[in-house]
Amino acid sequence: MESKKLRVLAVSGMLAAVGYALQLFEFPLLPAASFLKFDFGDVAVALAGWAMGPAAAGLTALVKGILWGVIGHGTDGWVGAGMNTITVLAFALPFAFFRQEKRPWRLVLAVALGIVCMTAVMAGVNLAVDPWYVKMPFAAVRALVVSAIIPFNLLRGLINGVTAAVVALAAGRASLFHHDA
Repeated sequence: MESKKLRVLAVSGMLAAVGYALQLFEFPLLPAASFLKFDFGDVAVALAGWAMGPAAAGLTALVKGILWGVIGHGTDGWVGAGMNTITVLAFALPFAFFRQEKRPWRLVLAVALGIVCMTAVMAGVNLAVDPWYVKMPFAAVRALVVSAIIPFNLLRGLINGVTAAVVALAAGRASLFHHDA
């Protein structure tokens, strides 16, 4: 039991560091919303969930978010790190809940649910936080959510979901990512 807990802590920490490093290589995905940056950091959290379950996904997302808040860059600081942590956790939890299934279609279902959950959560978080943090009228935030936030997160989720699924299938044979290890 202790070795399993230690394994979860160690692998979660490593994946959080990988996720943070991947976040450093961000770029705009939609020309009309260049303030929204894409990165592959979500993949590391999804892999933690797929390999070790919801607690590992949560731990990985939290550590990655703290790293981003403490040593990350960007003007959004802790608010952005918190919003990203909530969003990536919504994306990764379906991977964690379908992890015991060996059938590939379950991984496809996890990707689809991750995309939907992430997009819905990010829309809600922006509607709740942006009027206060960015000091925009609610109607303007709602328009931004519809025109930019939702399309961005659908595309972000699709790219990161497919990437996470491919890596999960490829790494599934490695003892580090084996469900029974």
